[in-house]
Amino acid sequence: MNKKLTIGEIEEMTVQGLEKRMTTEEAERMHKLGFAEYETFLGMMKDDATLSGLQENDLYVSIDEYLSHLEEKQKEYEQYEQPEEKQETSLATQNTNNQLSGFSNDGFNGNISRPDILTNIKDKKLIFNLGKHVDKKLNDCVGQEITIDKILIKKYVKPLDTPIYDAQTGDILADTKTSMSVVIVDKDGTSYATGSKTFGYALINTIYDFGNEIDGLKIRIIKTLRSGAQNQSLDFELV
Repeated sequence: MNKKLTIGEIEEMTVQGLEKRMTTEEAERMHKLGFAEYETFLGMMKDDATLSGLQENDLYVSIDEYLSHLEEKQKEYEQYEQPEEKQETSLATQNTNNQLSGFSNDGFNGNISRPDILTNIKDKKLIFNLGKHVDKKLNDCVGQEITIDKILIKKYVKPLDTPIYDAQTGDILADTKTSMSVVIVDKDGTSYATGSKTFGYALINTIYDFGNEIDGLKIRIIKTLRSGAQNQSLDFELV
């Protein structure tokens, strides 16, 4: 069944519901990817849906598309077994592009399988595993202090099905939608994740302010009310 699922449908899906939706061919692809149980695959799909930053009624992905996404990621990470000189270049060698020493930036023209990535993680397997599982959600950690060791930020830019136009001039106000996933790993190896764009952009600004000194920086997770906003947003302050 190649129907796109909404964020809400994925979050509410049961293992039995996934089994009913999956074709025999899709189930075989899932097992080839190393998922022995439907429950593990569904848990990863739910984590990615949460981290997407999309709303409950937003269309996210079909099961076929999600499997293709994982298959492509697997092929990409198999390439990382090549000699080190053939792997991606660190930003330290590309400062002419105003990039940050110690951080790598895979710019992919974002869609579901190729987001823009900003990270200081060199271990490609760790990047892959953080895409499968994190220990905690930052929304559940308000008030907690975290000492940053590693950062993985992914930005997804998707075209809108219907662009937003200015009612008076007819000009296009927006034709894409941006979502973001952010993972922080602390000094103890605990990983924290959020899909908050407010948090993500604040962290990006901090990276540009501190550069390599971001390693070891201590932050406190907070909620803030932005000007003109009705709801509080996830944010952080420096400790």
